[in-house]
Amino acid sequence: MAQTGPPGICVLSQVGSVGPEGDDTAAVVQNLYPSVPLAKARLGQRKAFMQALISGQAITEFDRPSSKAVAEQAAMQPCLSRRAKHEITRGYWSDQYSM
Repeated sequence: MAQTGPPGICVLSQVGSVGPEGDDTAAVVQNLYPSVPLAKARLGQRKAFMQALISGQAITEFDRPSSKAVAEQAAMQPCLSRRAKHEITRGYWSDQYSM
């Protein structure tokens, strides 16, 4: 781990739309786990996320394409894709985990 860094990325979810809690939580996470990358994009505390989960659907299936929840999920994709590519090149993912 010291040579390649830790696998994964921390994603803040259920972040309130007002107030400092999201930034406060990010600061605590970075303080406690400085080597773990923290996604810049965040998933808010939205009713649509909960309703999609209850109905067994992804947010993109459940909500309209122009919704804030779908926009937050879309903003997360590039960050997660970059991290996955980084982990693949570092050897964290191998053929034994492939589907």
